[in-house]
Amino acid sequence: MDTIPIGADGYYHPSNDHEVSRLILRANAERLKVRVRGSGHSINLAIFTDHFREGEGDKDGIDIMLDQLNFDRTEEKVRIDKAKMEVRVKAGCHLGMDPYDLAGVSNVVNSLLHQLDQAGLAVPDLGGIIHQAVGGFLATGSSGGSLSDAFNEQLIGLRFVSGTGEIHDLRRARPEDEGLLLAAGVSMGLLGIITEATFSLIPKFNIIGEQTTTTVDDCTIDLFGDGSDSKPSLEQFLRHTRYARLMWWPQNKVERIVVWKARDMKDSDYNAKTGSPEHFKPKPYSEFPVFGNSDLPTESGSEALGEGLGGLFYSIAGNWHRLLERLKPSLPIRLFLNLITWLYPGIILPAVIKAFVPLDTDENPISHKPSGPQKFWDVWWHGLPMDNDVDDKLMPTDFTEIWIPISKTKEVMQKLRDFYREGGYAATGSYSCELYAAKKSAFWMSPAHGTDVFRVDVFWFGYNEGNPAVDYYPQFWDLLTKDFDCRFHWGKHMPVNPDYLSRQYPKWKDFMALREKMDPRQIFVTEYWRDRLGIEPYTLTQPLAPLTEGTMSKPAKTIFYFGFYMILEVVLLLWCPDFLMKMAGIDPSAVVWLRLIGGVVAGLTIYYFSISIRRIRALYRVPIYERTAVFLTALAIYLFDHAPLAVLLVGIVDFLGAMWTLWALKSEAKK
Repeated sequence: MDTIPIGADGYYHPSNDHEVSRLILRANAERLKVRVRGSGHSINLAIFTDHFREGEGDKDGIDIMLDQLNFDRTEEKVRIDKAKMEVRVKAGCHLGMDPYDLAGVSNVVNSLLHQLDQAGLAVPDLGGIIHQAVGGFLATGSSGGSLSDAFNEQLIGLRFVSGTGEIHDLRRARPEDEGLLLAAGVSMGLLGIITEATFSLIPKFNIIGEQTTTTVDDCTIDLFGDGSDSKPSLEQFLRHTRYARLMWWPQNKVERIVVWKARDMKDSDYNAKTGSPEHFKPKPYSEFPVFGNSDLPTESGSEALGEGLGGLFYSIAGNWHRLLERLKPSLPIRLFLNLITWLYPGIILPAVIKAFVPLDTDENPISHKPSGPQKFWDVWWHGLPMDNDVDDKLMPTDFTEIWIPISKTKEVMQKLRDFYREGGYAATGSYSCELYAAKKSAFWMSPAHGTDVFRVDVFWFGYNEGNPAVDYYPQFWDLLTKDFDCRFHWGKHMPVNPDYLSRQYPKWKDFMALREKMDPRQIFVTEYWRDRLGIEPYTLTQPLAPLTEGTMSKPAKTIFYFGFYMILEVVLLLWCPDFLMKMAGIDPSAVVWLRLIGGVVAGLTIYYFSISIRRIRALYRVPIYERTAVFLTALAIYLFDHAPLAVLLVGIVDFLGAMWTLWALKSEAKK
């Protein structure tokens, strides 16, 4: 069958709807599975065909990227009609710039939101992150934190290719299209491949808001009760605040709550600091604490470094048992490390969280005054995605997102509070829990279908050992599904319980009947979706497969673990130079040079951790060359300058580290 060839990355890259249709017809003829990758923001199992591997593809499936899908004979993905206040956008277009775009085409200028803003237009609500492609954001039912507005509420047209290869062009205004549009709008890619969407728009706007960080007891919201005239309940707060998000740190000796809230700016909000609407001077929200008058988000000097330190801490804490097994320390050291393990939940973890999540009343280390609430104002598409600047490689986060009717907010919060207190560290973990709302939706399979919802996002650090869907989340699924009518975000971790889910969606049977009609040969139904929706034939023969998201390859691990040896070098060079000078027979007057070298090694250490944690494969060979150069330099000094043996030993350690990484690269290539 005449279809486009597979790309070198293992994906097919159709350029128009007809090429998508031909791929679908081929899948039907050859009994292949078909799935679409957008930004990869959902969990891998929900995105890909059953046996897909990055760079290799799937012999039993067709995995598609829509990065080349443009309007006919142009390179345009966005067409704006200012007179109608509408936009047509191709499904592969990203909402904002995707810094991890595998296809390498995403940038600020070609993003949907930037182009809307340049045209003086906007959508009224956005999620906390805007890396996603339009099609994926719609198909998973994603939403921002507002009960006033919703992104999918603006959807007025949809174009998709069904499992039979038929191209459907739907408009919400046409009564004969409405049912299919409401089914296909949030369909997890199970009815067909969305190729284009049309949205109604509003005039562009700015937002203003603040973030407060307090203890749970001092919060201005009654988190667990009915509220009062001076202290609204959480449900009341969410209902009367245009945009809101709460971060709850429930750990013992921490119990902090971060409340982010915002609204659109009115004429009375503009002043000398903000500038006028025509000459607006944004003050962006900062995800990390700001000290004194510095623009730097952390004491350590930069946002990336602050995230890197946080990521390094959680990486070590989340892989502590694995590290102990691999290091196999001596008995005294093991006893010391076991002491650290014992102190971690009650002493170490609370101290670290408090450092990264300071209270508004905590003294600023520069100004020596309380930091107070963080005030911010910004343009709509920069300000509403409050988490967009968090680096998904330095601070990767997995989560399960549980949607519950908002009328049950108080009961859910009380249940969670008691669960955290009784369960201790096993329940709270090391991370936070996100709380926010979403407006009710008309889309059949939206988790907010027919009701405003309260959302609980339980976080898990992405580099932790283990599988959160097996090791951590089931306790929350069991806790909340017993007493509440929970639904789950389709792109995040969710339980395997189709009988329960089918009872939560009034249009479930209608959707499943339409799914069978649109995709009679089940080319879009992978084993992951078969298990979760109970699509016949339904057989769950094995437990949920371990996740592969966030795991480092063998070469990356060699660089990562060698970084700890370099930390030891930095400590010795900066704080124990006298010891090194005695070993190497160096003149004591050279101590300043040793400390300078320590600074250089510190920079290299940050580089090592960055490329391994971020998994920058193109740079994996650089440490091999660098460590080999150290060895050759040490060898030359030993042979020709008659340096002590200790100098050569340092070079040998670097050389062995280089060979370790080289071996890992070659063994991976053979595999």
